[in-house]
Amino acid sequence: FQLAIMRVRKLEAYATYFSNDPYVRVPGRASMLSDFKLRFHRSLQPFGSGSVSVRVLVADDSRTMRTIIVRSLASLGVTEVVEAADGCEAVAAFKAGTFDLVLTDWRMPNKSGLDLLREIRQVDARVPVVMVTTKGERCRVMEAIEAGVSDYLLKPFTADGLREKLESLAVLG
Repeated sequence: FQLAIMRVRKLEAYATYFSNDPYVRVPGRASMLSDFKLRFHRSLQPFGSGSVSVRVLVADDSRTMRTIIVRSLASLGVTEVVEAADGCEAVAAFKAGTFDLVLTDWRMPNKSGLDLLREIRQVDARVPVVMVTTKGERCRVMEAIEAGVSDYLLKPFTADGLREKLESLAVLG
């Protein structure tokens, strides 16, 4: 795997040397990189073209984590995102709007992700709720399952991991 990465970096250096645009076909090995990068970037694009009409509520007390989640969603074509800094803000936002998905941290001030999940289930039992957490303790997982959690996303995660979760919940595709 690391050998492949080294080859791609070497090819990238050739492409950069021959052209300012790495997607332009250039002779020799650099064209292999252009073809590879074009296929790779197309595979990261959302289904269809443009943005996906999915409205997501992201609840996390960490501004950095919210930014990571929002950027990951944007890379999947999801642009309608509402952010909440704690459970109380998330409940208010959920009651004020309609969402296709809720991504929430487990531990937040004022109201935990589990409390948020319970309140969401009182309002809407069908919206998928994904807990974004660093821990998957068995007793906590069972408690969340009983409360109606749809799935988990363990930190740290990748955009591909997020895409897989969204596809499995039929939010994308």
